[in-house]
Amino acid sequence: MTMKFLAMVSGSAILAAGGGYAVAQTQLGDDGGAVEQSQRVLDAVTVTAQKRAQDVNDVPMSIVAMSAEDLETRGFEDVDDLDKLVPGFTATATNSGSPVYSLRGVGLYLYDSGVGAAPAVSVYIDEVGLPSPAMTSGAAFDLERVEILKGPQGTLFGQNATGGAVNFIAAKPTDELSAGISSSFDQHGKIDAEAYLSGPLADTVQARLALGVTQGGAWQESVTRPGDELGDSDLSRGRLLIDWQASENLDFSFNATLARDKSDAKAGQFSEFHPAFGGDTHPNPVNQAALSSAVIVPDSPELADWTPGTNTNDNQFDFYSLRTNYALTDSVTLTSLTAYQEVEIVKKIDQDGVAFDNLTINPFGRAETLSQELRLSGATDRMDWVFGLNYEDSDVINSLFYDSDLSANYAFGPGFAYDRINSENTSSIETAAFFANLEYALTEQLSVQLGGRYTDSSIDSVSCTSGDDSAPGDPGLPDFVNFLASVLGPGSPGLVGGDCIMLEASAGPNAVPTGPIAQTLSEDNVSWRTGLTYSLLNDTIIYANISRAYKSGAIIPAGGLTRASYTPTTQERITAYEAGFKAPLFDGTTQLNGSAFFYDYEDKQVPYLVYDPAFGVLPALGNVPKSEVQGIELQLVTRPLDGLDLSVAATYLDTEVTEDFLVPTGLSPTDVSNVKGVELPNTPDLSIVADSQYRWNVNSSMEMYVGAGLTYVGDAFSRFPQRSGGAPILPSYTLLDLRAGIGPVDGNWDIQIWGRNVTDEYYRTTDNNSVDTSYHYAGQGSNFGVTLNYAF
Repeated sequence: MTMKFLAMVSGSAILAAGGGYAVAQTQLGDDGGAVEQSQRVLDAVTVTAQKRAQDVNDVPMSIVAMSAEDLETRGFEDVDDLDKLVPGFTATATNSGSPVYSLRGVGLYLYDSGVGAAPAVSVYIDEVGLPSPAMTSGAAFDLERVEILKGPQGTLFGQNATGGAVNFIAAKPTDELSAGISSSFDQHGKIDAEAYLSGPLADTVQARLALGVTQGGAWQESVTRPGDELGDSDLSRGRLLIDWQASENLDFSFNATLARDKSDAKAGQFSEFHPAFGGDTHPNPVNQAALSSAVIVPDSPELADWTPGTNTNDNQFDFYSLRTNYALTDSVTLTSLTAYQEVEIVKKIDQDGVAFDNLTINPFGRAETLSQELRLSGATDRMDWVFGLNYEDSDVINSLFYDSDLSANYAFGPGFAYDRINSENTSSIETAAFFANLEYALTEQLSVQLGGRYTDSSIDSVSCTSGDDSAPGDPGLPDFVNFLASVLGPGSPGLVGGDCIMLEASAGPNAVPTGPIAQTLSEDNVSWRTGLTYSLLNDTIIYANISRAYKSGAIIPAGGLTRASYTPTTQERITAYEAGFKAPLFDGTTQLNGSAFFYDYEDKQVPYLVYDPAFGVLPALGNVPKSEVQGIELQLVTRPLDGLDLSVAATYLDTEVTEDFLVPTGLSPTDVSNVKGVELPNTPDLSIVADSQYRWNVNSSMEMYVGAGLTYVGDAFSRFPQRSGGAPILPSYTLLDLRAGIGPVDGNWDIQIWGRNVTDEYYRTTDNNSVDTSYHYAGQGSNFGVTLNYAF
């Protein structure tokens, strides 16, 4: 553990001690001051981070919890918006159209075009995990609150939560009839409307139905085709909740959530032309001329380019869960969580950033997941405990169709060019686990926490790359491989369109097609957590935790010609050391939280490029042997005046690859870059989130509020170096949001006008390296709108 980390831990202890002293000071003063302060006490927030209800400030870990009202007021719409609410959280738009999430520098960063790759920051709906980031489009809808748990959560939430967990808690059915509607409109024509109806169906049965639709809002424009716009939303979602109190000891909760998303995918901004095999020449003169003269997009949020007809989605997500609680005694409860999920994606994504077809992918993916958790929990005067079993079974199909006119396609001359390739992968993923966790009060002030989880998982996968007869006049991939085999191997295998074309080794004398590649990846691990919590004055706590968690391995379809493109990536392991405090100050009108942490990372999964004899460079997933993450976080929430709420939170990160890891640059099989000493990708050194809001009464029946939100994200590497010139930098940026609203004191309606990124800051969210081109994605520029809410 480094001296820097020890210094951060010492600083946390000093701040915590100071916080305890400040609480003691607030007890002084006259009764009038005490009454005034009591009116400004911060609202209590209940969370279920440890699979039981607790005040967020009693849980010995770093948590951000926000109510539905806070989320709506601050403009939250989907998971991607959390990076403006939670420092250290990043949501990255990818060149496959699927999201990538990270916390404190821990994330998958694989731009997976399918549905099979497990996340490092898992998203949950009412404690049921979503196996793939592609399933998150319908999660953030009709909410009661959201809980963001920072740091490894392997003990209670299982593997694939090495970075943390995001738990969306759906708004629950009510005992009395209630209903509400909400509508938002922005300057680009985007309409976002939601409605809910909640109430009793019988004496012991309550239900809640919520519907939502988002339409329009195109905000990107082609730099070469003025007036051609992209970015329309087309998202429909619905949720039905039914609660049944079957008896005094038995209750059921059913959740059905459905989402259909046909929204446009974001387009990239072209920045560089670099043919796959080096130099600056494309073997096809037509493409050489087009790419050499492709428009480099200026630093404007709205301008981009794409091939007409691309960047489309047709995705659907179905989620069904049943929660059963049976109280065996007054203090012991048996809980069952049964869930079935299904996701299907159909996309057409431009992956070159130019206005013509250099590389377009057409991903199709389908996954069905059945999961079951059974746990027993209980409490005594001095102990809270839980243990349980978890099982998950997934069947996954991924097909990735490449439609391309890349330089690599012409590497052996026009007579052996090809432009259509299909990569297919089917996987059966099975995971079983048992876990236990207890918290025991050694004294009135000191408690200890112990937890562990054993997980056994297996992936059975079959992969294949195939080709057709390609475009008219082109012989296609089968003829290309026949040529390679006849020249370098024992003779042409006589492949035709649709045949599985996989080579056992590189394109040398043994370049013999082997047919589909069947592989099995079996792994097991033990996650654990131990910690101490000490209570100081007035509910201040100091805690120290050590935990270990794992992210499962993966077999990712890359579309290559050799077995190397489908090499399994083994599980990653993270051992985390964290110390922190949570201190209520000034009679509960202020909350100060802080933590320092150090992560020892083994076999971190990262994307990089591999060299393929036919296609040049292809994306792949590899393991960094050793790396580390260390950082410090502070959060301050205060209500200094009646009606005035202020908050600021910051995360500082220092990351580094600490052992040799050779990354192919893509220029040739022998050109590599050692990234030892390099920062981990997508880990800004500093991120800050601040918010302020003032609410006051206009008269006895009406109130107004004004507010502002500020987000700062520091510099970061987008990816490891993959071309000459080093790794691309994502520059720092600052975003300012403003809002103002009015409504009656009883709160049954309100109108808010708002502005996002009001300074029109230009910023990049990621940089992508395709076969022949580099391009990046930009965040949306300034946007203004209005939101109306009405509760019946």
